[in-house]
Amino acid sequence: SEGEEKERTKAFNQLIVIFILIIGALLFMLTVQFKSIKRALTILFSVPLAIIGAVLGLYFSGNSFGFMAFLGVVSLAGIVIKNAVVWVEFVDRAQERGEPLGEAIVDAGIKRFRPIILTAATTIGGLVPLALFGGVLWEGMAWAMIVGLALATVLTLYVIPVLYYLLFRRSSLRP
Repeated sequence: SEGEEKERTKAFNQLIVIFILIIGALLFMLTVQFKSIKRALTILFSVPLAIIGAVLGLYFSGNSFGFMAFLGVVSLAGIVIKNAVVWVEFVDRAQERGEPLGEAIVDAGIKRFRPIILTAATTIGGLVPLALFGGVLWEGMAWAMIVGLALATVLTLYVIPVLYYLLFRRSSLRP
């Protein structure tokens, strides 16, 4: 009915506001942790990559973007942010040891590749039964997370290092 649709739209709009507030709080916390808004923004850039994958997962699986899919996207954002934080910390530590930026980025990519891939693979593996047999309630969330995590993992391993290099190459040049 019209009243139910109005309530659903109102609730969904509130969820979007909450998601934006969460991203804002994460930006603040990451900026404080890394003492750099550029690093925080680089890390948070992995979230849109995950959302693109989640939307594709929902589209190709024929599911709508409901409450459970929204929860899947929030969970997905946490996973990809964790991967990006670990990668950025690895690059920063390598640079503190005197490693040039380019080498630090490549080294972080090589050394963090297996843990990032294994995290994604085990999460995806755990979600496959929900996607296939979870029923209407879980299917959308599972497909959003599976495709979102797969795409975000691949893109994060390529896009975040390139973005990081472009943002920090000037500050790492030594006279």
